[in-house]
Amino acid sequence: MTTIRAYEIDQEVVTAAAQMVGYWNAGEVLSALNVSEGFTLAALLDALHEHDAAAHVIREVWEGESEDSRDPLPWVNGHGSRLSEREYRTRADDLAHNEGAERFHFDPRLDFDDESSD
Repeated sequence: MTTIRAYEIDQEVVTAAAQMVGYWNAGEVLSALNVSEGFTLAALLDALHEHDAAAHVIREVWEGESEDSRDPLPWVNGHGSRLSEREYRTRADDLAHNEGAERFHFDPRLDFDDESSD
């Protein structure tokens, strides 16, 4: 049993829900969610220890957005930034603590507030 505050959920129910979500794709249900909503659903699945289903939701809601409105660079370095290769090499000593991490992660932005307005 997984306990969430005052609620108990059978693990079988959690697993069944995660499997159901795993069949959804950008051409179906997940194209109706924006990235923010997808991240909320993914956070719930992640909290229920369904990490693969959470990653699937994030990728598919990104795929479901139109190309002119979705994050054009959803990949971040293993250390969590969008540094260029040159910037990454320049800061390699600072980032050495993360040497064993996966080099890139799929992590689309929820919004573009951090974009420069050049």
